[in-house]
Amino acid sequence: MRRGRRQLGGARLAPWLAVLALAWTAPAATAQNSGEGFWSAFAATGELGRDPDSRWRWWFDGHARFFDDSDGFETSIVRPGVGYQLGENTTAWFGYAWIRNDPVSGGFDEHRIWQQFIWSRRYDWGTPFLRTRLEQRFDDRGSETGWRLRQFARWTKPLHDEGRLSWRVWDEVFYELNDTNWGQDAGFRQNRAFAGMGWKVGDSLTLEFGYLNQHFWRDGADDVNNHVVGVTLLGSF
Repeated sequence: MRRGRRQLGGARLAPWLAVLALAWTAPAATAQNSGEGFWSAFAATGELGRDPDSRWRWWFDGHARFFDDSDGFETSIVRPGVGYQLGENTTAWFGYAWIRNDPVSGGFDEHRIWQQFIWSRRYDWGTPFLRTRLEQRFDDRGSETGWRLRQFARWTKPLHDEGRLSWRVWDEVFYELNDTNWGQDAGFRQNRAFAGMGWKVGDSLTLEFGYLNQHFWRDGADDVNNHVVGVTLLGSF
């Protein structure tokens, strides 16, 4: 019996080890600049129209982000989109995003056109979720278009078969494809690593909460490493 308990304890410890490894993915030791923040978001998808056989989907996510080194409110994002279900586990999407940055000091706006491909499938060992997003960025501070590729990977698994609480870890890498006259530099520029939990509020809503590490690589300057509390309400309708 004792041996069985130790094995069970190791199985329960494994998700925590994955959480710790992901949370420290960013090389914090090389970063001289850091900040603390709070990010809140709402993200939802659903069927478009009343036809139960329709493959068309809608997408919406909104964000409000706060940092202590920007006197509070820093960024807001509104991002609607439309998708088409290609198969049981795959969906293609396209949409628009409006981003308001640094409103305390006057601020500037960014507009994006985006396309993305999502794959997800449920297994006994958890649910992997992969999202590849391509963005065309238009910034008020310049006239050139910035192209950026973002790769997102998430793993979730309920603590118990019928439980509402689940493990949630994810990572997203940002690769900028070109230089622009408003400040975008080609190359790997940002990584976001998240480790936390999810609470199923109802049949259609899940509250995700945990720690987010945001790391920026910068040429000719110290890297930036931010520590963020992240809370997101996720909906599927």
